[in-house]
Amino acid sequence: MAKMNETLAYYPRIEDISAAQEFTKTAQGHYVLFGEYGILPLVLKIDEKLSPRPLYEIILSDKNRMLFINTLLSAHATFFSGAVISSGQFEKKDNMPMPVFDLDTTQALCAAVELKKKGTLPADFLLGVRAASGSETAELRARKFIDLGADFIVLSNAKPIHGLESHTMFLKTL
Repeated sequence: MAKMNETLAYYPRIEDISAAQEFTKTAQGHYVLFGEYGILPLVLKIDEKLSPRPLYEIILSDKNRMLFINTLLSAHATFFSGAVISSGQFEKKDNMPMPVFDLDTTQALCAAVELKKKGTLPADFLLGVRAASGSETAELRARKFIDLGADFIVLSNAKPIHGLESHTMFLKTL
């Protein structure tokens, strides 16, 4: 089980593969979350002996259900210890196609939990969700993620949600 209630080192944009791999080694003993911005984290060579192995952030904006599931399975196959599901920014700017709204964070989490139940993903593959806090509605949604099977939630601020402290990781951007 993941050690919760700690700071999660967030590496949002990989621009240099060797620097990202070196960071993973120096962060030994702490969870590292690699974002999908920049170079795709799946190209990193993850040492399966690292403890804990890095987590992979899957950003849902402009992904359909099959791409999400394939990314999740690829993260497991390339030795990430788990994935953090994030909604991303759904925005449309001039001269851009409409964004894809195939699945939301709750639907993606349910699909991932189902893969664990079927044995497609191992039981120890961690599932986290980036969650908001600060309002009653946001905190109810975070509780729902845990109830649906998320191992932990990831918060950007340092204020925990009452009652979910043991299921929380705090994000620290590098």
